[in-house]
Amino acid sequence: MYGCLILIGAECFYFYEILSQKISPEKADVIVVFDGDSDRIKAGCELADSGYAPYLIISPASEKKLNNYRKKYNQSSVVKYIIEDKARTTAENAVYSGKIIAKHQFKSVILVTSFYHLPRSCFLLKTVLAGSKVKVGTVGVAEKPMNPLDLQSWRGIKIMYNEIVKLWGSAGELLLYKIRGCLPEKNPKELPMIKYIKSLLLFD
Repeated sequence: MYGCLILIGAECFYFYEILSQKISPEKADVIVVFDGDSDRIKAGCELADSGYAPYLIISPASEKKLNNYRKKYNQSSVVKYIIEDKARTTAENAVYSGKIIAKHQFKSVILVTSFYHLPRSCFLLKTVLAGSKVKVGTVGVAEKPMNPLDLQSWRGIKIMYNEIVKLWGSAGELLLYKIRGCLPEKNPKELPMIKYIKSLLLFD
């Protein structure tokens, strides 16, 4: 019982530490965007256009989507896209992005995702890259109507609670991946047991 309380307390402290950091990204080898909202894509494209990194990964996005993003955000042709079109969950975003980072021997990365999503995403990517000495910087994007996150509101509290719970599920995905050496064929989100657990633990 006390062990669980200590773990939950440590997780809450970790979330606070990540979310309270001042964001001032440094130039890197690659920008990685964990897709899920158009504001994330826009922020990643703007960083790339501003010269923060020569390569951009949007996880997941097909070649067609990437071409659409280039046109939509008037991106410079100097920015080089690297395709990652397989991820289905945040844990898989980290796994597939990590494989690309390792393949290209990148030494530094800027992770772009929603502000509220940052602690979980950062933990997963750093876990995947553990031992590689890759430097991970972060940019948290504010999503309307949360600017960047109003923890005084009930909505903000619900979102952060859900993220704290989801971190355990994502960590479990990574653990199974490490044990099996491969990702599941079926989307973890579609498994009946996962859906049931989410219905019990998460707020709508």
